[in-house]
Amino acid sequence: MKGLKTVLITILFAFYLNCSAQNLLSFDNKINGWNTLWIEYNPIKLKYDISGLSDDSPTGFSIGLSKAYSINKESSLYLEPGISIQYDYFSDSSPSDTAALSYYHLSTKIPINFLYHIEVTNSNIILLPFAGVTFRYNLLGIINMKEYSSLNTNRLKASITYDLFNDSDMKKSGLLDGKPWKRFQVGWQIGL
Repeated sequence: MKGLKTVLITILFAFYLNCSAQNLLSFDNKINGWNTLWIEYNPIKLKYDISGLSDDSPTGFSIGLSKAYSINKESSLYLEPGISIQYDYFSDSSPSDTAALSYYHLSTKIPINFLYHIEVTNSNIILLPFAGVTFRYNLLGIINMKEYSSLNTNRLKASITYDLFNDSDMKKSGLLDGKPWKRFQVGWQIGL
């Protein structure tokens, strides 16, 4: 499975670099702006501070679009708003030999970055360091717990679904101290 993830990450990274290089290298020294389409693999690590419970690694994917705008003609500073949608999934039957847990999460993100355009002398290389904020709205969050008489026979005894954003569902589940997740989140990012 790790080999498949490595190949997938490499393909997506090559695709991203190719799209970015085509967009950037086609401009003159005075760049007015550009569009970027991205597809991301988001490795996620959930660490639990509960004795006997092992960490989880959901799989996540994003697709998004952004547009960079020159702040003024004399400056190398750009504003880049965007929008993306992210889907995360996790399934585990290891908590016991008679239980299975699955998790689905869908959110939309609006990143707003400031970028600085730096041309490397005597080359076609352009560096774009950036910093910004991300506004995230969680659309859907579901945990599904299934109990089997035996996983080997696949005979389902019970199935319970909890909405991660519903107060009463989370209290009933007892998961995460019975507290619902927040629908709206703000984060920050920095990169090159």
